[in-house]
Amino acid sequence: MRTTILLLLAVGCGDNDAPDSATPPAEADADTDADTDADSDADTDADTDADADMPDDPRPFTITVSGEYTGTLSFDEVSCSNPLGSSNFSIFWRDSSDSHFFVLVGQMLGTLDGTGTYDASAVTVKLQEEAGGNGNYFASSASDTVSFTIDHIDEQNEDVRTAWGSYTVSGLSGAVSFSEAVPIWCPSIN
Repeated sequence: MRTTILLLLAVGCGDNDAPDSATPPAEADADTDADTDADSDADTDADTDADADMPDDPRPFTITVSGEYTGTLSFDEVSCSNPLGSSNFSIFWRDSSDSHFFVLVGQMLGTLDGTGTYDASAVTVKLQEEAGGNGNYFASSASDTVSFTIDHIDEQNEDVRTAWGSYTVSGLSGAVSFSEAVPIWCPSIN
C-alpha cells in the first residue's frame, strides 16, 4: 500500500519543469507584461519628453514701441487657438494688470502647415487697443518683414496641445515698430 501511495504522489505531482500547454510558463507572462509595460512607459516617456522641451515661461515680456505710438508694453496673459484639423492659428497676448489696453496678436488664417518659419504672406501681426484705450490699431502688411517661427505644435493630441517658437516683425505698416522677439508660448491650445 505504501508503494501505491508513493506512486500516486509521484504521478499527481508530475514534472513541474515541463510547461502545461493550457497555461503559459510564468516567464512568458512576465515577458508579455514587461513588453506591455515597456510600451506604456515609452509612450508616457515620449509625452513627458515632448513636454520637457517646452521653453521656460516667458511671462511677463516687454516690447518698446516707437512711431505713431511710443511706449513700453508688458504682456503676461496668453491665449492660443488652433481648432483641430484647421490651418488657422492665433496667439493673443494681453496685460492682465491693465496697465495698458493693447493686445498683441499673431494670426495665421488658412496658412499653418506645421512647424517652420512663415513670412508676411502667411502671418498677420497686430497691435491694437481694446476698449478703454484710444483706438490705436496697427497691423503688418506684405511690405513688412515678418519671421514667425513655430518650433513645435501638437496638432493631433485632443487632450492637451502645446506650441512654442517666436516671431519678429520689422514694423506694422510703417506706423510703429519694435525690435524685440515675441514669444510663441502656448501651454494649451483652444
